[in-house]
Amino acid sequence: MTFHHRIGSLRGLSLALAMGAAALAFSPATAQAGQADNSLVVALGTDLVMADPANGALGTDIPVLYTLYDRLLDFAPEDLSLKPMLATEWSWSDDRKTLTLKLRQGVKFHDGTDFNAEAVKRSLEFFKESGVNRDINGVTKIEVIDPFTIALGSETPNSSLPGLLAERAGMIISPAAIEKWGKDKLTQNPVGTGPFKMRNHEVGSAVFVERFADYWEKDKQTVDLIEFRVIKNAASAVSAMMTGQIDYLPSIDPINMPAMARNPAIRVAQEPTIAFGVVQFNTAFAPVDKAEVRRAISMSIDREELAAAIYGGNVETKGAVLPVPPSYWPSTPGLDTLAYDTEGAKKLLAEAGYPDGITFKMCLNANAGMPQPAVKVADIMREQMKPAGITLETEEVAANSACVETFVRQKKLPAFLVTWSGRPDPAITYAQMLATDSFYNVGQKVFGNADDLVKQLQATEDKDAQDKIYDQLNKVFVDEVHMMPLYFFVNVVAYNANLTGEEPNLLGRPNVRTLHWKK
Repeated sequence: MTFHHRIGSLRGLSLALAMGAAALAFSPATAQAGQADNSLVVALGTDLVMADPANGALGTDIPVLYTLYDRLLDFAPEDLSLKPMLATEWSWSDDRKTLTLKLRQGVKFHDGTDFNAEAVKRSLEFFKESGVNRDINGVTKIEVIDPFTIALGSETPNSSLPGLLAERAGMIISPAAIEKWGKDKLTQNPVGTGPFKMRNHEVGSAVFVERFADYWEKDKQTVDLIEFRVIKNAASAVSAMMTGQIDYLPSIDPINMPAMARNPAIRVAQEPTIAFGVVQFNTAFAPVDKAEVRRAISMSIDREELAAAIYGGNVETKGAVLPVPPSYWPSTPGLDTLAYDTEGAKKLLAEAGYPDGITFKMCLNANAGMPQPAVKVADIMREQMKPAGITLETEEVAANSACVETFVRQKKLPAFLVTWSGRPDPAITYAQMLATDSFYNVGQKVFGNADDLVKQLQATEDKDAQDKIYDQLNKVFVDEVHMMPLYFFVNVVAYNANLTGEEPNLLGRPNVRTLHWKK
């Protein structure tokens, strides 16, 4: 069948593009892979950009941030339900406009500062003042009730606020560090309450975090030192894993699974997630300022074929249309499929005033894995789009931060190929994607009645009521296509065979805090 023939040809393209590997150059300060010195070497495809959670926005920083910062709330990795961390309990007022949190006692920051309600207040204020992430802008009042109780007040109910406190906003920063270093220098001097503290960051090479001696939960501390080693070339990362130079590779090209599985020193795992690859549009740019054009681009992608070409026959995944997988409760049956229709795409382009087709440029991190390098993903997309009269051009950069600078801050490009890891509360995902004032709505465009629907969603915790609202939001999402999901991720990862304790989470974010060596 033609369908299978096209899959075969695209897989061949992926194989051809996978050839070649860059030589590894390690710093003299690198840790020893393996358990001899109770250290852990983790591969990072991109360098740490911002160790300050308030002023960073890249998901690629999260694996390091998880080691440095505890959050007010944590989430269960298997179902994302919230659980205590720095806050031991939380409750809403009767009008659901005030969230009160009881805080853990006996906790210290890495600089010796005591953790208490005043520290939480200053950290949350700093997060709001920084203006990068707008997650808790709706919090209008932060009140210290007593040394270990704090209340967060909003003018309208926001049921997703606890979930936001399990995210960046809940990563509490030392008030002394904020005072000493300020916004400009805090990233070089991060101070949290996590089980590890920053030892040093060799820019472009490695990040070292070491055990924090005064950590409040000592029985949860695992290794003494973690080195996050930056290996931007995917083939080089596989080579380093195969030769025992690293202990954990959070993402591998599925084409390498069979060879790695045959290595007795390696344990390969497939870890389901709700994360997905996505094209983020800047809707202020022509031609993607028109919904018809965005829908046409979306119709020009055969998502199932794209997913099959990227993952091959060893991993089962699905194309993505909505920002949640079909099995996840906020999904809407019937809206989670989109026909691959080149003729329909041409018709939409003509109706939008582009009878001869369009050209648009997309920024991508040439080194990022999705799970294959983004360059490969873009090459497959480019070939799929051509029959619809769509020409995709790419601007390849060396790091996600460069794409963020070009696409988000300078607003110079109409599209950005990126990954979305999901959020502990799906309402956060929809708010961040669809709300007019969201960081991720780069064009600041109003999408139908999405702002009102997001407010309705945040005003209730009743799942039945939320389910109906999600159906409406999903319709807006499909109609507007301001973000274009491509396929859902299955994390294909590799562990040193002597490592254990992993707790893979549905968000697909590597969290190495629980990894330890078998005894």
